[in-house]
Amino acid sequence: MGAREDILSYLDQDGLIGELPHPTTKWTGGNELLDTGTAYLILKLLNQTTRADFSSYSKAVKGCEAGEPGIYNKEPGRPDQITHDDIIGVVTGSVALGATFQNDVLWYIKKNNWLDSNTGQDYWDATVKPWYLAFYTLAAGETPDVFSLLTLKAAILLDAFVGTDAGNKKLMWCIIKTIQRKSWIIDSAIKVWESRLKSGAYGSMKRVMTAYYGEKHPFAIYCPE
Repeated sequence: MGAREDILSYLDQDGLIGELPHPTTKWTGGNELLDTGTAYLILKLLNQTTRADFSSYSKAVKGCEAGEPGIYNKEPGRPDQITHDDIIGVVTGSVALGATFQNDVLWYIKKNNWLDSNTGQDYWDATVKPWYLAFYTLAAGETPDVFSLLTLKAAILLDAFVGTDAGNKKLMWCIIKTIQRKSWIIDSAIKVWESRLKSGAYGSMKRVMTAYYGEKHPFAIYCPE
């Protein structure tokens, strides 16, 4: 099989990427929204996305809506406290496939005073940090406020110089690839991040994916960077 077939073999019955290929049950992974977004980002970079992917992804994300657009459960019918990883995953896949869920996310955040909670409770991950607000705003094609934009730049540079965790590197890569070429301020930080990645312990995103998922996972095999 090729990249597309290998990656999409991890889709479960809800249209989300699970932890193992050819899943036969629901809820087959702990971070399916992020992994699904990552999958379609990789396929986009490989020029292997199709119109069918748009339909499949849209159905999958809508199945995760927690009452209204812009807020999501981790998986359909399995409510859990939302985290920034889940929303970043939704936005990453949406932008990669030319969908508009990033607009829903930004609308929901603004409507709810920077709280992104699917439980109605206020907790740390549910409070949208300024650097994530800048990410969601840029992804939706809008202009962030200067403070939020600068905190996003600082977050990218911080990860470039001191970040060592493979999971955080993967998350930052999704952010970077989603908003690249949308702000010269952010692009200047991205150049530093990419340079530090190449000269650092990992050396490439392929090695980051290997460290996080294992060498036999299709993300590790086919990640083009």
